[in-house]
Amino acid sequence: MPSLSLRIERIDPLTPRIRRLILVADAQQPLPGFTPGAHIEIQIAGSKPQWRAYSLVNLPGHAHYEIAVQL
Repeated sequence: MPSLSLRIERIDPLTPRIRRLILVADAQQPLPGFTPGAHIEIQIAGSKPQWRAYSLVNLPGHAHYEIAVQL
């Protein structure tokens, strides 16, 4: 999958330590489709950028991606 520019549209608390992030395309183009079990790698900004992989937890066919993040 090519690099995508995403933005967080919404953050929902699922538990005291887990948040669901709704990610949408930063551009006007639709997000690529995916299959069950797919994941995305997200670059975490900072003095030493890191990459983290997150499973997509929503069903395919939506205009957004959902991931769950443990705090």
